[in-house]
Amino acid sequence: MATGFLHDPELDLKCGKPEEVRKMSTWRKTMLVTVSALAILLGGGVVAMAAGQSPAADVSVQAVTPVQQQDLQFTREEERMARDLYKLFAEKYDDLPVFGRISWSEQRHFDAVGNMLVRYGIEDPSAGKAAGVYSDAAVQKLYDGWKAQGLKSSDEALNAAIALETRDIADLEKLVAKDNPSDVESLYSQLLAASRHHQSAFAAVADGDLLGAGCPGMGSMHDPDERGSGGGPGGWTDGRGNGTGPMGSRGGMNR
Repeated sequence: MATGFLHDPELDLKCGKPEEVRKMSTWRKTMLVTVSALAILLGGGVVAMAAGQSPAADVSVQAVTPVQQQDLQFTREEERMARDLYKLFAEKYDDLPVFGRISWSEQRHFDAVGNMLVRYGIEDPSAGKAAGVYSDAAVQKLYDGWKAQGLKSSDEALNAAIALETRDIADLEKLVAKDNPSDVESLYSQLLAASRHHQSAFAAVADGDLLGAGCPGMGSMHDPDERGSGGGPGGWTDGRGNGTGPMGSRGGMNR
């Protein structure tokens, strides 16, 4: 059963008029109850993935190649790196809520990739690792550099975040152009769309659009994974017509 991602009502609560905020508060409580129920009823679905549930390996899925395994493992680490950096910046720059909101989104992405690792019986490179510590040397180097940059000032933190999303987009564009199982392909496409939204959100805040970066239609931070989605495998199809470019090899991922 395909399930769509849920929109984050917290973003609307930040942007609506007072009377709308009161209505949204009630709606948010209702949605939280609904989400909890769905997580129970749809064990193994995308909502369950976001809640941190990990179904057993699916013996019915096709095997993945060693390269496909490495790609998923790298993506798992890359999503964790983004989450860790944004959480760190959110704690240091509490006047910039964009970091806290997007770190929450990165947690969902990290969980979704982890669920894919479980599905294919792939070893999790993030298992047992503390925040800021990565199995992949390339990811570790990127984290260390962006952390040092971002701790200098809030402006530099935003620049580091934009650079991270730009790198993430480039990596994911190469991945979606590869031959992958359909569910993995849908996962990469969804992550790519989300990274593009994150990049736009950080750029908007860097340009001084502190409100617009979190409101619908104004450099929106609403991830595709926080809205209703199409009916692809596991609910990952984003329904936005995201296609794939020419076939290409993965670059910038030396291990």
